[in-house]
This record gives sequence, C-alpha cells and structure tokens, in this order.
Amino acid sequence: MNATAGGRGRAGRRNESRAPRCYRHFLSCCLGSIAEASPIVRSFDTLAFNGPSSPGHQFQQPMSTSEEAAPETAVQLRGVAGIRAASAKDSFCRGYAVFCVIAVLLFACFGAFGGAGRTAVVPLTTDEQAWLRAHEPLRYAPDPAFAPFEFIGPDGQVGGITPDLLNLIAQRLGTEIKPVRYKTWSEVLAGMQRGEADLLGTLTRTPEREEFLDFTQPYLEVPLVLFVNKASAQFKGIKDLNGRRVGVVQDYGAHSWLRQAHPELIVEPVSNTREGLMKVVLGQLDAMLEVLPVGQHVITEVSLTELRVLPEIVLTLPQHLAVAKGNTQLLAILNRGLGTLTEAERRGAFRKWTGEEELAPSWRIPPVLVRVGLGLGLAGLLLVS
Repeated sequence: MNATAGGRGRAGRRNESRAPRCYRHFLSCCLGSIAEASPIVRSFDTLAFNGPSSPGHQFQQPMSTSEEAAPETAVQLRGVAGIRAASAKDSFCRGYAVFCVIAVLLFACFGAFGGAGRTAVVPLTTDEQAWLRAHEPLRYAPDPAFAPFEFIGPDGQVGGITPDLLNLIAQRLGTEIKPVRYKTWSEVLAGMQRGEADLLGTLTRTPEREEFLDFTQPYLEVPLVLFVNKASAQFKGIKDLNGRRVGVVQDYGAHSWLRQAHPELIVEPVSNTREGLMKVVLGQLDAMLEVLPVGQHVITEVSLTELRVLPEIVLTLPQHLAVAKGNTQLLAILNRGLGTLTEAERRGAFRKWTGEEELAPSWRIPPVLVRVGLGLGLAGLLLVS
C-alpha cells in the first residue's frame, strides 16, 4: 500500500473550485430552461407583459391583398395557423423541459452534486501540517488475516476495505502511508506497543486496548455471528451453546467481550479465522464467533461447505482507526481525514471487496431511487401542466 498525493499547488486548487461552479451553472441553466418551457410560467409572462388578449393576438401578421378581399377567411386562416404554431411550440417546450429534468437527474444520481468525483482536501492547522511533514510516511500495521476488511496477500501486498479508505485519506492529506507487516494480530498489537507502527485499522474499542491506544470516530460497523457445522441442527442461537466450545480469534475485540458477556461458554482462542472454522468442520469446536463478511470470505476461499451461519446477529461492533495513546496530533489528523469520506466512497470500497452492498436494513430505499422518483415526478408534472 503506497498512497501519495503531491504537487497540489494553486492550479490544483483552482481546478477543484472550478468544478462546483460548472455544476451550479449547468443546474441553473437547466432549471431556467424548465421554467421558460413550463406552460404555467409562460402564461404568467403573457399576462404580465401583454395583458389579456384574444387567442390569435400574438400571431397577427400584416394583411395581404387577398386577405383584404376576404377578411373573414383570412382571420380564420390566421387563427388556425396561430393554434398550430402555439401547439408545436408548446410540445417542443415540454419536450425540452423533460430533457433538462433528465439531464439534471443523471448528474444528481451519479454524484455530480453530492461530491463524487471531486477531490477533497483535508483542512489542517499549521501545527498539524508541521507534525505530518516531520513524521511521514505514516506506518500502518494491518491485520494480516481479516479479509475483506484488511489483509496481507501471498505476494505481501496489503489489501481490503480499510487500506482503500486510508489511501483516499492519504491522497487528501498529501502524505504517504507505509505498511508494517506482522504474521498475527497479536504481533500487530505488540508491535504497536513497542512503537513500531503509527496507526491501526478496523479496530474494536475495548477497555484493555484503551490502556495503550486512542481511537478515532467509528467509520464502519460489523456484525458478529456464529458459524456452526451443518450437522449440528440443534443450534439455533447463542443460548443453545451453553457449556459448548466456542472459538474466537485471540486478542480480537470479540475475544474479551465473549469471555465477559458469556461465562457459560467454553471460550477457546484461535490464531486466525481459518483455523477456527476448520476446527468447527473437524468437530474440535462447536461454533466459531466471527464477523459475518470475514467468515464468509474464508468459507468461500477454502470451500468449507460443511458450515452454516446462525441467523442471529450476536453483536454489532463499531470499527475505528487507532493511534498510540497520547498521540493527539495524529488522532486529530485522522479524524479530519475520516470526515472527508463520503457514503458513496465507503459503499464503493465495501462493494469492491465483497461484491455486495454495505450491510443495511433490506427495507431501506437506496438514495438513487429516491432521486429518480423525484425527477420522474417533476417530469410528469411538466407533461400534464
């Protein structure tokens, strides 16, 4: 993982500020065209500038010789021509208005007005900028086996949802993040305590960790579930595991929580998720407590078809970044960086590494559908008005 962002001078800032102005100008032009095309607005304009008039008043033309000879016929022809012209103009205006609505709708759906595609810059104080320059590159120690959130691949490359989000933050800070690699999560925590890393990711806040770490605002939430063998049909939830062996990764946030919240269980720590799930397959554990996407990732990767997920969500845990206790400068910088991440960017990272949308209630209406509905409603009003 190597995120850099340099050369952001006055030209870069000019381009960033120019884009929003272009979007606002386009929006104002489209809305102006809609207003001009609307029959309701045109009727007000006619009353304001021309006053009440007869149907053919706007289309009067100088009379020709033949019209003088047949005044009644000429008046009828002018009336028909005026009605047809008005009808054609009205149809064109309505069509053009609908086109403008659709254009505005497409820009809104794809984030032109929501910040997508616009490079944000993290606002830092002078002291924070000086601290960052003196301590870059920032050393980040990922969990080596917590895919899809963070992991170290066979080739030594760091990947996952959290590294992708950290890359965005690093670009906006104009700095670099360098990975520090360890073999297990316990080694990651030990290295952090020795001062070998500056920050950790995808971290659950616990009283034990608060003794040597400070935590940022949460940026993700993860659901903890139980994985059991399909042959164990009697297990429906955690209450059915009284006196049973339940695995959990050593030193994870779920480890300390499980021991304290469920003393009736036999808690057996394992070194990583794969080891725990394999023990469930072999009958050495009755269940494995793990974050849902993490367990699903291992099951798919190793083809553990003998396992199933219990439907009960045991616990939902907020996830944080963390720094060494007392490192208030870096904590403030990371919080500012997290504040620039949009929902679209978070969902995009989640979708990239899981192939699914972010975990959310199934009844929630996606924001894009809300925008589409509003746009179509406005287009319908223009057509019937």
